[in-house]
Amino acid sequence: MRQVDKIRQYAADNFIRPARLAGKEHVTVCAGDVNKAMVGDGLLPNSRLPNVCNALRGKDFLDLANVELLETVGPYESTTTAFRYRILNVADNIASERKYDHNENVREYIFQLTPGEFQELAREYLKVKGFDDAEIEIVIRMKM
Repeated sequence: MRQVDKIRQYAADNFIRPARLAGKEHVTVCAGDVNKAMVGDGLLPNSRLPNVCNALRGKDFLDLANVELLETVGPYESTTTAFRYRILNVADNIASERKYDHNENVREYIFQLTPGEFQELAREYLKVKGFDDAEIEIVIRMKM
């Protein structure tokens, strides 16, 4: 695996995925944090900040992590360069991550959702089915 691929995968697994599982809509990742963690875990030789920054701003990472880059704050390639992302399809990704991790069937999965996760999953599903926001809130209130 190429170094840039390792950086992408590490950032997706250790920074984006926990935010997604927590139900967050946005996450900020600091290049210095990724670099320091990967060097500490023996996955990168000393500082590779240009590679880390390029990996975190690239389309391949955005696709892999299923995020949208909203803004970059700070110098172009520095330990303080921060990338703010919007996490796409939060409810769908909670479902797919849990199903993948635990190899559960759908019924078992649904019963293990927290009420907030279930509501978010229901909202996303109803939105895809064409319900407007007012209709969605009525259904959520009726069913919860």
